[in-house]
Amino acid sequence: MALDILTQDIVLDETTGFTDDDINPAIAPYDTNPTVQYLLGLDDPGGLTSPEVAFQASFVVASASAGETITSVVLSQNLTGTPFSTTVGVNSGIQTVDGNYVWLFKDADPTHANVVIGVIGTSDPSAAPAATGPLAFSFGLVGTSATTADLYTVEYVPLFHPTPGNPDERIDLANKVFASVTGTSVANFAGSAAAPGNHDFYLINSANDASKQLLVIGLNGGTANVSSQGFGVNSQSINPNETLQVDFVTGGTLNAGTAAQIQYGGHLETVTQAGFTISQVTPSNPNDRVDVQVNAFNVTNNEQGTDFFDGTATSSVDITGIKLTGTSGYASLITADGTYATASGNVTITGLSGTGNTVTIAGLDNTTTVDVTTGSPMDRLTVKGVDANEGCDISEFHFSATSTNAYSEEVGSFINFDDDGPTLSITAAVTVGPAEVVEASGAGGQSQATITAPTFDAGAVDGYTTDVGYALALAGAAATGLVTTDGNHAITLVVDSATQVSGKYDSDGNSSLDATAFTVTLSGTTVTLTSLVALEHSNAPQGGGEDNTLDLNGLINVVATVTVTDGDADVVSQQSTSSGLSLIFDDTDPTLSITAAVTVGSAEVVEASGAGGQSQATITAPTFDAGAVDGYTTDVGYALALAGAAATGLVTTDGNHAITLVVDSATQVSGKYDSDGNSSLDATAFTVTLSGTTVTLTSLVALEHSNAPQGGGEDNTLDLNGLINVVATVTVTDGDADVVSQQSTSSGLS
Repeated sequence: MALDILTQDIVLDETTGFTDDDINPAIAPYDTNPTVQYLLGLDDPGGLTSPEVAFQASFVVASASAGETITSVVLSQNLTGTPFSTTVGVNSGIQTVDGNYVWLFKDADPTHANVVIGVIGTSDPSAAPAATGPLAFSFGLVGTSATTADLYTVEYVPLFHPTPGNPDERIDLANKVFASVTGTSVANFAGSAAAPGNHDFYLINSANDASKQLLVIGLNGGTANVSSQGFGVNSQSINPNETLQVDFVTGGTLNAGTAAQIQYGGHLETVTQAGFTISQVTPSNPNDRVDVQVNAFNVTNNEQGTDFFDGTATSSVDITGIKLTGTSGYASLITADGTYATASGNVTITGLSGTGNTVTIAGLDNTTTVDVTTGSPMDRLTVKGVDANEGCDISEFHFSATSTNAYSEEVGSFINFDDDGPTLSITAAVTVGPAEVVEASGAGGQSQATITAPTFDAGAVDGYTTDVGYALALAGAAATGLVTTDGNHAITLVVDSATQVSGKYDSDGNSSLDATAFTVTLSGTTVTLTSLVALEHSNAPQGGGEDNTLDLNGLINVVATVTVTDGDADVVSQQSTSSGLSLIFDDTDPTLSITAAVTVGSAEVVEASGAGGQSQATITAPTFDAGAVDGYTTDVGYALALAGAAATGLVTTDGNHAITLVVDSATQVSGKYDSDGNSSLDATAFTVTLSGTTVTLTSLVALEHSNAPQGGGEDNTLDLNGLINVVATVTVTDGDADVVSQQSTSSGLS
């Protein structure tokens, strides 16, 4: 027999919904299909939200060769057609996503003998579970005809697919499930196939299956005579009281010989139909009919040689029906004694009602085929002539052998379970807070920003885990537009790794980015900004509204990678990119602290001595501490200023005109008086001038001295002590022109 799989695959997909060969069991015609509903009823709590169901029409189609009839197609566990057991399981090789092996059993419900169940065991591949345990899957083969069957498959729990990262992987039941054909084959034996000559026995091979053989002998002292003329005893006919015996055997190798040479392998035990064809009634007369007697037996032992020839132990087999075709044909199977009208006259049958019966058929014409049906297997048939006058020639014998495993073929590789990968949908992007540092503040001045993870929806029928990883990336070009304060070196972004981006510059003009201005690093959910050198800030305008910040806004992103891994290690990933990070560098102003005030020496002149009698005093600069991260320069400037009121208390000798201090400029203070009484300070008594670090006192007119007391102890001096100061202005300017100033005022000049 030949078995052909027309539809090679049934694919049950774990994915929610209906893909591949999945069906909706809640709609017609499946909602009323008894097999589908029975399989769904085998579901236990847990597992898939709803069992997945697949269907394949004409999953198995069996075809038979000439002379063969298929009666059914069933599922079995091997090529020999061994049926699945309700108590002894077969490890399918498939595991649940939890790692437990699934074992195949025949369903114990006799009304669903077509169902195979997959029972969940343990992680031990040698430990079979009880057949009553929870199920991973089941399938049922439903015959739509003797040669065609549909397959329904139901999965209750997620299964393990062994290849990580392949969400469409298929696993199957290869070499675990087979389709076996139960069928009947007809073996035909013609006399022309017999060995020539007269022999004690003949062994004839079937014309369409040489493994099926007919062993022929004559009984009651008669010798079988088989030739192209047909089967007979002594002569070519079976005459009154002659009996021909035929056995249905296999394994014989000698096609004819003496009784002692009879040998064969064994009797066939699957024959319930056998027959022969009467080719001629002898002597030949158109009006004559012949009577024959038929018995069926089951041989107890497979005796050989003369033991077989001399008679073997048998048990009679009940003949339950006679079928006549040809000249004496009758339309239906005859199952009761009686006389039946045929085209060639009446045929009378007796003996059908007994047990271990001998059936007599009277009134057979030429060219009539007699088929015998038995209630149990037979492996021997005898035909005896019982007519008073006529014999018959038999042209052929035949029998039908039924096999529960006439042919088997592997079909488990066509029963597929398709994997389902995890699902992922990002619903809100990753975000990062701002970071702001003071330039050149180093590790001690780092600023950290916190990453807020993206939100997402994830799922998988076989369970899942999630992971979120982060990396730094450039949003676009690497140029920053920033330069260092020292040397105005352009700064370029360099991705050192997924966790660090550096701002690099060429410090020595050799076209190599050999120095680092700042770093942006990532650790866990924290982004850290570190400034290592000072950056050039525009600082325009100076003072109020001055721009003291630089930024990398929009140049660097955080990329979040969300990964979902399902129960059998299939992976899906999506990325979420933050908006450009807010990274700010604050400018630093220079620092200044005056530690000692400016001082000025004393100056003393003779009154009215003019330029020739000038006196000079030297300024000693204030001391101070200054600094700036981006370098600095200092400058000290001096100016004259009044310490208080302008009145000096001094008067000229000539006219006693009061002298008033007048600040002509930052470098000159004059002692002025009204020489002509018009209330205008029109004359100069003295000057105090400043040049560089020198203060010069010049007296232009005589001043009134008290000269008291005259003589010893006379006071001959006048002074401006405490009325005029020197103001020193200290200025510090840093590398990008930020300025800080402080003043130091001397004590009143002497």
